[in-house]
Amino acid sequence: MRMADDVRDFAENVAEAFEFIGAPLLEMVVFSLSLRSILGGRGMLCIGLYLFGGLFVVKQCMPDYKTLIRRESEVEGRFKFVHARVRSHAESIAFFGARH
Repeated sequence: MRMADDVRDFAENVAEAFEFIGAPLLEMVVFSLSLRSILGGRGMLCIGLYLFGGLFVVKQCMPDYKTLIRRESEVEGRFKFVHARVRSHAESIAFFGARH
């Protein structure tokens, strides 16, 4: 009985993989071929250049989120460190005065 369950699960997983991977790839190929028959080779080249040009522009305009997140975590860590020091030394700061 366990072997039958494993075979059924395998068949379901393969069917899902085709649904999420195979079907979109097949649709892209079919639509690309039909678009090529309508536009021709030169039209497809123009569309491809347009898409890659747009990708390049978007890539150049996007901010570097990795650097921004790293800087934000550094600033937040520094703030937490200073805030913890102020809280632990609040009494002596009040006694001696807060000088910069």
